[in-house]
Amino acid sequence: MKIQYDSLKKIFTLGIIIVFLGVCFYPATAQPVKQAFSSPQGNWLYVGGAGPGNYTKIQDAIDNASTGDTIYVYQGTYHEALIIDTWSLTIIGENRDTTIIETNTSEDTITIKKSDISIHGFTIIGEDSGIYVRGELFSITISDNNIMQCYRGVEFQYDWDNFQIILENNNFYLNHCGIYLFGDLWPITIRNNLFDENFNGMEVGGTFLVIENNTFKNSQGSGLVLYGRESNIQGNVFLENGYGLSGGGEKHTITGNLFLDNRVGLSLGGSTHQITGNLFKNNSFGVAITGFATTVSQNNFIQNEKDAWFAEENRSHGNIWDNNYWTDSLHLLSRTLIFGKIHTHIKKFLQFNPYETTYFWMPWINVDANPAKDPFPIE
Repeated sequence: MKIQYDSLKKIFTLGIIIVFLGVCFYPATAQPVKQAFSSPQGNWLYVGGAGPGNYTKIQDAIDNASTGDTIYVYQGTYHEALIIDTWSLTIIGENRDTTIIETNTSEDTITIKKSDISIHGFTIIGEDSGIYVRGELFSITISDNNIMQCYRGVEFQYDWDNFQIILENNNFYLNHCGIYLFGDLWPITIRNNLFDENFNGMEVGGTFLVIENNTFKNSQGSGLVLYGRESNIQGNVFLENGYGLSGGGEKHTITGNLFLDNRVGLSLGGSTHQITGNLFKNNSFGVAITGFATTVSQNNFIQNEKDAWFAEENRSHGNIWDNNYWTDSLHLLSRTLIFGKIHTHIKKFLQFNPYETTYFWMPWINVDANPAKDPFPIE
């Protein structure tokens, strides 16, 4: 009996050692398997990878998801056109550079049709819209993606308020337009994105947009085309674009931006804008104001081929130039002269459009009566 007991003891001890060694040498690179566990955020579903039961298509995971679920997609190329028709989903890619969703058809790559959707960590490639948000939706977050080679990288077209849209830390590359967004939409935050080699980086119009800390570079058209009203454009870099920022609207605040080496740094129509604390340097043309009642103050104009120009249609609500720093404009009696033109009330002799009367323009001069002696500390 003692011999049999000792044998069993040795076998048990040997089993413990084998289990311990198995745990120690379990490969660290092994991929987790699909977990269908419940959490406060719902279940987790997996696409790709080597886990048993993982989905092979992202759309299949979306179709089988429920409200509040998270879909994790392993790296790889997925040739799909996705339709998100489930509320409250989070879709995460393993690596933004190697987790690729691509469609070679005229379909939108991702269509969002429900609210409370988050998309992170993908390269998204398409021919039409990379991400198209349709309907009266709220709470959309698009972050940490590469969106490229699309006609419109991200497109919103609807009227809605009291919702939250955040687009941040994305790279928009080689699109006709990186972000296209029009309608009475608010609040919307677009921050910390890179727009590189698009025709237009963004074309936006809405109310109370916050566009901050983005970089717009190498746009053939404009880095940012801006309409709507009362938006805050702050801390952005506009580098080597055709136009850095262009458009119109009313009551925009444009402050703390860098306009560097553009053909035209800022070309803005509309009315009642505040353009303060910006740096315009090495542009062919620094600022062109074609609206009225806009204040241009405490900006640095340094080494532009031409600092500023204006075309005013409403002399009773002219633009204000005050306390800017100028290096290359004409100064007279401690004042800086800004050359432009004004709209007269003298009709042209020939009227080619029976529905519109045209008038003569005449050369005019605006004055910065209080130019700064030293540049402002704008970084």
